[in-house]
Amino acid sequence: MGFNNKNIGYVKAIKAVGIFAVLFIVMGWVLAKTEENDKQIKARLATETHAHISPPPVIEDRRPKVETYTYTPQKLYREFNTNEVRITHKLKGNTLELRGEVGGIRLSLGNPVIEIVIPDSDSTIQVFFDSEKAGRISNVDVGDYVTVTSNDVSLNPFGSIHLRDASLLSRVKHSGK
Repeated sequence: MGFNNKNIGYVKAIKAVGIFAVLFIVMGWVLAKTEENDKQIKARLATETHAHISPPPVIEDRRPKVETYTYTPQKLYREFNTNEVRITHKLKGNTLELRGEVGGIRLSLGNPVIEIVIPDSDSTIQVFFDSEKAGRISNVDVGDYVTVTSNDVSLNPFGSIHLRDASLLSRVKHSGK
């Protein structure tokens, strides 16, 4: 018995639908098993994770404590003249607070600089500020008393004490003499 060409087309179509149906069922079964396995794994991980979580270890702050040293212009000048290495080492990484009389105000490369008078000396202490502090420095007058802080203090090669990246803490207006 022979098949005609019409029947061969139907047979191929039925086979194709059958194969597609079997593949569809197998894929559904595989996906269902995979999803079930995923849920089991997630549940197991969740219980294992909760069982093994411990708080992180305490990390000590190993930065050295920053000290604030308060000086008058005369005392700072005397310390630098006595032993520059000792005062530089003492102030390194710490904060210097200095209170003194303003002897001059100027700009250096567009940044404000206050000169603090060292009594009984021809020298001044140069206090350098960032340009964004110019508004505050513009309110200071020669003769005012200011309190400034800096973490960067050094003696320049010409013997002048420099405070860089300083902050203006307070200003007392000159009362006139």
